[in-house]
Amino acid sequence: MIKNIFNKKFFNKTAFTIAIFYCLLSFLWIYYSDKLLLVDPETSLYISTLKGFIYTLVVGFFIYIAISIGFNKKLEAQEKLKESEEKYRQLINSDDQGIALHKIISDKDGNPIDYIILDVNPAYEKLTGLKKENILNKRVLDVLPNLEKYWIDTYGEVARTGKVKHIKEYVKDLNKYYEVTVYSPMPEYFAVIFSDVTDRVKAEDKIKESEEKFRRLFESSKFLIILFDFETNKIIDVNNFIYDFLEYNTDELIGKNILEVESFIDITKYINKITNLNGDKSIESSDLSFKTKSGLMKYGEATSNILFINNRKIIQCYVQDVTEKTELNKAKLDFLSITSHQLRTPLSINKWVLDSIISTDLTDKQREKFNDLIESNERLIVLVNDFLKVALIETGKLTVNKKSVKIKDIINGVVNSLKILSAKKDKEIRINMPSDLDDIYCDPILIHEVLENLVNNAIFYSKENSKEIIINLINRENDYLISVHNEGAIDPIFGRNMETFGKFIRGSVSSETEPTGSGLGLFITKKMVEASGGSVWFESDTKSGTTFYLTIIKNKLSHI
Repeated sequence: MIKNIFNKKFFNKTAFTIAIFYCLLSFLWIYYSDKLLLVDPETSLYISTLKGFIYTLVVGFFIYIAISIGFNKKLEAQEKLKESEEKYRQLINSDDQGIALHKIISDKDGNPIDYIILDVNPAYEKLTGLKKENILNKRVLDVLPNLEKYWIDTYGEVARTGKVKHIKEYVKDLNKYYEVTVYSPMPEYFAVIFSDVTDRVKAEDKIKESEEKFRRLFESSKFLIILFDFETNKIIDVNNFIYDFLEYNTDELIGKNILEVESFIDITKYINKITNLNGDKSIESSDLSFKTKSGLMKYGEATSNILFINNRKIIQCYVQDVTEKTELNKAKLDFLSITSHQLRTPLSINKWVLDSIISTDLTDKQREKFNDLIESNERLIVLVNDFLKVALIETGKLTVNKKSVKIKDIINGVVNSLKILSAKKDKEIRINMPSDLDDIYCDPILIHEVLENLVNNAIFYSKENSKEIIINLINRENDYLISVHNEGAIDPIFGRNMETFGKFIRGSVSSETEPTGSGLGLFITKKMVEASGGSVWFESDTKSGTTFYLTIIKNKLSHI
C-alpha cells in the first residue's frame, strides 16, 4: 500500500493540497504559540519549532494517506461500476439474446396469474417481433392472449422462491421455440435471458423423425440388416429379422465380433471384398451360406456399403433370404440333370438305328420320312446337351481344360462343321485373319462350341437375301478379338447387353425365323466365354446387321 501512494494512478491532487495546507497551518500555530509562552524565547523557539515541524510532517503525511485512500476507493468503485455498466449495456444491446424484466401478478391465494412487462432490450424486439413501445407496462396476457400457462407458472415459482430455472418451450402466439434462463433479482420480480432456438429445434425434430422412420423401416424390414464396425468387426446393430432368418435374438449378437459368430459361414470371404469398398459404392454377393442357431442351412444374397457415423467407418449389410429359391433351383437343376442323362441313352440308340436304316435301300418317300426323324432326333440331342450344360454351369461344375492351341485350327474346324448347313441356307462363310498367329490358352472344345453357336446363329438369323457370314480376327497384345457378322438384327427387347440373354429367353424375331430353338444358346455361350477368361458382347441395328464379339486369351502367361 505505502509504495503505491505516489504512483501516478494512486496520486490524488485534492488530498495532497489538503495535507500541505494543514502542514502550513500547524507549523505557523506551533511557531507563534510557543514564542508567546516561553521564558527563554530563543532556545524554546528552536526546540518547539523542530518538534512541531516533525509532528506536522508526520500528521500531514497520515492525513494525506487517509484522504487518498478514501478518494481512491471511491474512484475504484466508480471504475468498477462503469465497467459493470458497460458489460450490462453490451448484454442489454446484444443481438443474440433477449432480456426482459417483469413483475409477477398473483391472485389472493398467491398463485401466479399474469405478469407485467417492465423493460426489454432491442434483441427482445428482434427475437419476438414485439415492439417495446407497444408492450411496456402491459400485462403479458393482453399482449399474448394464448400464452401457455406453464410460462406463467414457471415464472411465478422463480419470482416467489428465487431459484434459477432453465427451460426450452414453445410459444404458440409467436410460433417459436425459446431457450430461457429465468432468475429473480428481488421478490415478486423476475428477469429472463432468452434465445430463439426454433431453427435448431426443427432441425432436431427432423433428425429425430428421420431416425424414427429409419428405425421403423429397420425393424420391419424383411431383409436382414447388420451394421458392424469396419475396424473391429463388432456388430453395432441388427434388426429383428435375425430371429426369423437365423433364430437369434438381437441382444445375442450386438457387441460380438461378426467373424466369431458361427452362423455367418461365408462372412470372412465377404468381408475381404468389402475391405476394398470406397465412397458410396456397394458390393453384392449372391452365394452366401448361413447356418441357423439350430444348425439348418440358409442362403442369402447380400448388398453392402460403407457409412461414416461420427467419423466412424461402419459396414451396412442387407441380406435377402433366398433359401427357398436356392433350394428350388437346386431341385430343378437336379431334375434337369437326371432327366437329361436319362434321355441321352435312348436318343443315342435312336440315332444309331436311324443312321442304320437310312443307309439301306429305301424309296424316296421312305427316305424323306426317315430324314425328318433324324433331324427331329438331332434337335432333341442338342436340346438335351444344352440342358446338361446349363445344369453344369448353374452348379459350378462346368469343367474348363485350358491348353495352348492354334486359333486358326479352331476357326477352320467350326467352318467345316457348318459347311452343309451354310450351303443349305445359301450362305458363304468368309474368314479374315492374319497368317502368323500366336497360340491361344483356352479349352478348345468350349471355344469351338462358342464359335459354332455364334456362326450357326448368324446363318439362321441372317436376312434371306444376304449371302455372307463374315468372321474377322484381330491380333491384339494379349488376346484375339474375334467377330462374327451377319445382316440380321437382334430383337429390340435385348437392347445391347448380353446380360439380357437369360435361360429360355427368345425374341419374336428369333421365334419366327427359327421356331425350334431352345433359347439357351447365347446364355451358354456367355457363360463358357467367361469361364475361359474372355468376354462377349454384340452390336446390332436393322441397317448394318449384327456383330458378336468375343475375346480369347493368347497364352497362359498373358492370362496370369
